[in-house]
Amino acid sequence: PIDVASGKPAPDCYLLAASKIACGIGDAIVLEDSPVGIRAARAARVGHVVGIGSRALDSDADVVTQDLHGLRWWQGRLGIPGSSLLKCEPSGSK
Repeated sequence: PIDVASGKPAPDCYLLAASKIACGIGDAIVLEDSPVGIRAARAARVGHVVGIGSRALDSDADVVTQDLHGLRWWQGRLGIPGSSLLKCEPSGSK
């Protein structure tokens, strides 16, 4: 079944997902490999957007990493190995 009225780049899927897991959208971290998905995450006003792969380099993702290898969730924080970073521009610096 279809859960959202509009697909990406509309923010509907991210807003629905956040509500289903009772997560404030501003606290959410989205991992996304497509520019359209990154636009959807931004439209939803998620807290942080992590782009995956070179296709995400020309987006406004906060951080772009080569792939998901080495990413770790520890003590409420997402760790990304510096060796895999392709771009790092935290949203607060824009």
